[in-house]
Amino acid sequence: MIKWNEYTWYSKSLAVIFFLVVLPSWTFYIGTKYQEVINIKAGAYSQIQMNTERAGVTTPEKLDEVMDCEGVSTSDMAQCGYRDLKIQEGLLNSEYKKLVNFFDENIKEDDVDSPAYQTMKESLVASHVAWTKYADEFCTVQTGFGAADKNGAPISGTIARIEYPMCKTDLTKIYIKNIQAISSSLVTEKGY
Repeated sequence: MIKWNEYTWYSKSLAVIFFLVVLPSWTFYIGTKYQEVINIKAGAYSQIQMNTERAGVTTPEKLDEVMDCEGVSTSDMAQCGYRDLKIQEGLLNSEYKKLVNFFDENIKEDDVDSPAYQTMKESLVASHVAWTKYADEFCTVQTGFGAADKNGAPISGTIARIEYPMCKTDLTKIYIKNIQAISSSLVTEKGY
């Protein structure tokens, strides 16, 4: 007969079997399944990266065709956000370089407008450096991403990993429009 409130030889042997055989086997099994999931995600990320490079992804619209960012994990959503940010930063750098090149081409010794263009170029470079710092700091304040308490512990949750690149992407899109507006007004003014 089973004695439920007493330690017996079979309750002790069941505890030994559970803790020495069943529990380690179960945790090993869960660990291997977890590793399989990690490997699948790593492989999928590598595949996405190869597909985007092969597809020549240069815009967020093309990214959406190659990579589905809906209904994925927090980590995947953060990767999608950083990938979109990288594309926007590439577009920004392209527009910025066009504008700097415009100034370089129009700064000539004998041109009356050269001092103005030189000043505008210097202001553009300084404002670009300031904007980059502003975007980083503003998005840190807005999302808490990267912020830490006095002991160095992060104060933001996992959602900040998604919000930070989205914040920077939004600011970058606005800055791109501003750079394009300056470029088009200068081109119109110069008659190009």
